Amino acid sequence: MIAAVAQVTHIAPADRHGEIIGSPVVAPGVITYPLKRLGLCAGVTQAPYTTTTEVYPDSPRTTPEQCIGAQVTAVCAAIDFALAQPAATSGFGSDARLKSSGKALAQRTA
Repeated sequence: MIAAVAQVTHIAPADRHGEIIGSPVVAPGVITYPLKRLGLCAGVTQAPYTTTTEVYPDSPRTTPEQCIGAQVTAVCAAIDFALAQPAATSGFGSDARLKSSGKALAQRTA
């Protein structure tokens, strides 16, 4: 997802403490949160893959249009990732409906 989004807008760098919004960076642009403990939306299901994306239109380095494109790109990259996983582990496999949804989403925003 990060590589895909980086094609649309910049990825937030770590600060001088190696953090983004006070959380340690575990990979470029990636931090981890105790999602379930904090009651955040990505932690309310037992889904095998979850994420929360943040793209800020108030950054002087991006535009609102780039933010929308980055969010769509993140969703499409997540769908592509899930579809590439074996069905037994992801629950998705090569589900044609999910593929169609991802393609339709990409086409609507192109």
